[in-house]
Amino acid sequence: MTNEIKTYSTKETAEILGIKERAVQTRCKKDNIRKKNNKYLITDIIIADWKQKEEANAKPNANANAKQLDIEIEALKLENLSLKSKVIELQKEIKFEDEVSESLDYEYEMQIKDLEKEITELKEELSTYEITENERIEVFTNEEYSLFQERLIEWRTQQKDSEHQQELFDAKILTLEQSADHYKNSYYYQRKQNEKFINMHEKLLDTIQLNSKEGFVKTVVEAKNTNWTKE
Repeated sequence: MTNEIKTYSTKETAEILGIKERAVQTRCKKDNIRKKNNKYLITDIIIADWKQKEEANAKPNANANAKQLDIEIEALKLENLSLKSKVIELQKEIKFEDEVSESLDYEYEMQIKDLEKEITELKEELSTYEITENERIEVFTNEEYSLFQERLIEWRTQQKDSEHQQELFDAKILTLEQSADHYKNSYYYQRKQNEKFINMHEKLLDTIQLNSKEGFVKTVVEAKNTNWTKE
């Protein structure tokens, strides 16, 4: 009994090797492992042999994996350098965009100031066109405005002629009024002189009449005194 070789089932072997039971069964078929009672008799020697083969197969895989890992590391390093380069380029672009943005902000600010100034000037200019209820603003084409200017010049000329004629008429009226005042003053002066002459004439007549009456009375008295009735 002490010399009896220990055997393992496919399930136990799978747990020892860390693989699936089906993989153990496949290996048993491949290596023609002996069966007993329809069960594979897997010994320690078989398991050790399988482990050795796995390690031998694992070394090339490990070397390949290490080589692949080195390649991936180098690729990552190159990608890292590329990313760093892109970051630097992006930083340069961001800095340039910031500078451009600042420049554009300044230009926009100046444009806004210019527009505000222009708006203020336009408002001031529009204030000169403010009209009252009895006023109006007309819009002309160039041709209509030229015709309007011609008509306006003609009207002004006629207006000046009318004003000149009015001045002449006013001067004539003034002259006539002055003449009338002159004749009126002359009339009143002459009338006054005539009144003075009439008064003098009336006084003269009164004097004559008085003298005549006194002479008549004197004559009568003298006649009485001379007894003229008897004669």
